[in-house]
Amino acid sequence: MARGLEWNGDDGLYISNQSGTRIDEWGLTGEYRRSIALSDLGIPAQFSFGFVAPDLAFVFPTAEPHAEGYALSTGADWRLLRTLSMSAAPDVRMPATAGAGTGANVTGGKIVCGSVFDHEFRVFGLDGRLERVVQRPDIGFLPVGIDLERRIVASNGWTSPPLLVNGKYWLASSRWPTNMSDPLAGVRESADGSKIRAEWRHVLDLFDDRGRWLTGLMWDHPDRPGWGDLQKIGPDSRLYTAVRDPFPQVRRYRITIRPPTVN
Repeated sequence: MARGLEWNGDDGLYISNQSGTRIDEWGLTGEYRRSIALSDLGIPAQFSFGFVAPDLAFVFPTAEPHAEGYALSTGADWRLLRTLSMSAAPDVRMPATAGAGTGANVTGGKIVCGSVFDHEFRVFGLDGRLERVVQRPDIGFLPVGIDLERRIVASNGWTSPPLLVNGKYWLASSRWPTNMSDPLAGVRESADGSKIRAEWRHVLDLFDDRGRWLTGLMWDHPDRPGWGDLQKIGPDSRLYTAVRDPFPQVRRYRITIRPPTVN
């Protein structure tokens, strides 16, 4: 089962395996080319990856105690160029790209990460330096639960890293349960095997390229929204999402953004 799929902007498709230990390279017409074991490059299992150029990729593993990113040359022979250290949050040494309700994208020449600590996302340069923190409207977001005693980091919700739309807008989604007011209690109950039916709140936010919030959609629903998790803006400027229920699938949407009318 595939964990992720990326296009290098040229003639290569790259599929990571479910355990995040290997990336397979394929041609656009479906021919298999080679496999790259991340352990051979000294990189732990990855959580997400993306391309800045056909021969330059970034990989983000679920590394602790802080978030690390790896810049890779993806020419004839894959090789590690440099390691990035990205702060997850001020004075918090937890992974920004950990599998606790967030992730990382490479889009618009930037590294962007959702945040499990606040309803916001962070924009990093390709050197790993934090450039901007974009605040999202405060509408009751349920942050991550951290159980230091049991060494558990988990969130009942999800904050996606944004996608760049039409070169000048950021599109980001989030969801969290409205019937779980204590994230730490929720983490412990889940660890103990308790099954809690979540009542979900879903949010889709639109920002300009300076990080200013423009508009958003919000609704409550007992299940996850039909459009699924935001994945990529494709070369055709369509939005691609992943849906796991009722069965694994990829969906494509047309996005139309109309500038506000000025009176």
